[in-house]
Amino acid sequence: MKKSITTLILAVVDSLLLIVIVVSYLLSMISGLKEKESVSSSHNTKRKTSVTTNDTSDSVYEDTSPIVTSEQNAAFYNTFETPDINDFSWVTSEILNGVFPLEAEDVDLENSLGGWKCCILDHESDTEWFGNMELIGTADNLCLRLDWYCVRTGGEEGEVSADESPDSIFFGSVNEDGAIEVIGPGRILITDCYRIGNHQYASGFYFWEDGVSSNIFFVRP
Repeated sequence: MKKSITTLILAVVDSLLLIVIVVSYLLSMISGLKEKESVSSSHNTKRKTSVTTNDTSDSVYEDTSPIVTSEQNAAFYNTFETPDINDFSWVTSEILNGVFPLEAEDVDLENSLGGWKCCILDHESDTEWFGNMELIGTADNLCLRLDWYCVRTGGEEGEVSADESPDSIFFGSVNEDGAIEVIGPGRILITDCYRIGNHQYASGFYFWEDGVSSNIFFVRP
């Protein structure tokens, strides 16, 4: 009888041990699955973040230099540096036809005041005039001064200095169409003034005293 009870107890103990082993095995498998899931989730999250970061960096591809605030614009862009033909490489057939880049941002009169590089272009005579322009005043009372630098006909070989020429002074205002219109030795009409990145551009027309009109362009700094 005692032997029978002992045998029964041993059988129960063996069964319990087997149950413990099975449960431990199952728990280890569950733990392994969770860890794998966690690693996979972490990997996917990092990959998505990387893709998002790359997309953002790709979208910033133009001028990464800081854009100044509107209160600083006039002082920031102001220039009296001698102009060069390369300063006006942005003048394309589209610009001549009044088609401007999509990223162009309009600039108001207050932020258009100060010094600019200037180029007057006459296609019929193949002549270019270069100089510096300064604009001062208010919308109702403007003064524009042109300090001539050189005149170029038929390319660089035809360049003649205009340093000794007297400055040309114009007076006027912002007209009802919003353009800057000034009169002096002829008439200047500035119809467009805009910013792209950290440069300002302006364009319009120069009406000479003899009635001939030419394109006029400004850029700064």
